[in-house]
Amino acid sequence: MAWKKVGSGAATLYSLHTNHLGSVVHVGDAGGARIDSGYAMYEPFGAFSSTPTGTNPSVTDRGFTGHRQNNTGSYNLGLIYMNARYYHPQLGRFVSPDSIVPEPANPQSHNRYAYAHNSPLNYTDPTGHCIPMICGAIIGAVGGAAISYGAQVVANISQNGLTVDALTNVNWAAVGGAAVAGAVGGATFGLLAAPVAAGGLGLGASFSGTVLSGAASGVAAGQAGQAAGNVLSARDIAEGLGNPSDVLLQAASGGLLAGAGYGINQLLSQRSTAQILQRLANEADAAVPGTGPVAGTLKHSAFKSLVDDLGRNDLHTEVTYLNGRVVTYGTRGAVRLDVVEGQLSMPTAVYDLKTGSASLSASRIRQIQGHLPSANIPIHEIRPQ
Repeated sequence: MAWKKVGSGAATLYSLHTNHLGSVVHVGDAGGARIDSGYAMYEPFGAFSSTPTGTNPSVTDRGFTGHRQNNTGSYNLGLIYMNARYYHPQLGRFVSPDSIVPEPANPQSHNRYAYAHNSPLNYTDPTGHCIPMICGAIIGAVGGAAISYGAQVVANISQNGLTVDALTNVNWAAVGGAAVAGAVGGATFGLLAAPVAAGGLGLGASFSGTVLSGAASGVAAGQAGQAAGNVLSARDIAEGLGNPSDVLLQAASGGLLAGAGYGINQLLSQRSTAQILQRLANEADAAVPGTGPVAGTLKHSAFKSLVDDLGRNDLHTEVTYLNGRVVTYGTRGAVRLDVVEGQLSMPTAVYDLKTGSASLSASRIRQIQGHLPSANIPIHEIRPQ
């Protein structure tokens, strides 16, 4: 994970090293070499048991599971901001109740102040609501059952018209099997999605990682659905399990759906980011009157400040690349980019601010692509309007 510290002088790029839960344990320089005096250590529910001065809060406010710690100077509240709610690590509880009960059948879910089912070494809570694996299971079960039921009802209506029988004359074993398949598939994808999104499992937060997670989810869902259907239809539970052609088809289907979802998400995300950056470019242009090189430099500085103020961890400003690696500003032959979206090791998009008569030429695009980790990363021009 990369982190840029902005102060009164030049911005400094750091690398944040995390444990299996995503908690920041020590800080390195831009090249990854460790610069602090020791490791940050955490108690099971997230309170610091030891804190090197270089880790938190002097360089970054990120700590337990990568969330923002409110422990800087006079603003030290002893709380952790987990997006939807604040969390108190000394108590091991959220300070406000969850707005949902994600798993009604699990007694732990009914304590809406509890953190990660009181199992903080096994689970994290990225959103402040529910564990990804459980959310995935619930969504998958409801979705699988709804699709199976709906398909049968549509078939009944197409044959006999809209009647009560059309709504009730369904194969409930198939619906139950679909629910089990959806639950297992959703739980599997939820279990794999969080570490993949964080760059874990050796896959990176990438298209390939998402597709592999989807393939695993597809196989798990298909095999679970087959087993559930066998039980509900009074067949041997192992009947039809492990058929190579079925497994390959399930993996291909799951991977295809996950890949399509990843692509759609990337398109929507980039469109949304481009709209946000366009608005900030307009604000920077309005704040700095005039034209020419000096005004252009000031507009870029104002734009950078506005982007940094968003507080988004996936947007990095004024990043310098050379031959696929992040380097310090001023390195001979390197390219400096206004905004990089995603992980610095594999960005999802690059945005180049242009003012005045300057434009994002084909040669400039080739130059940027030649120094990025991949030549397939989209490059967008942002121009005040």
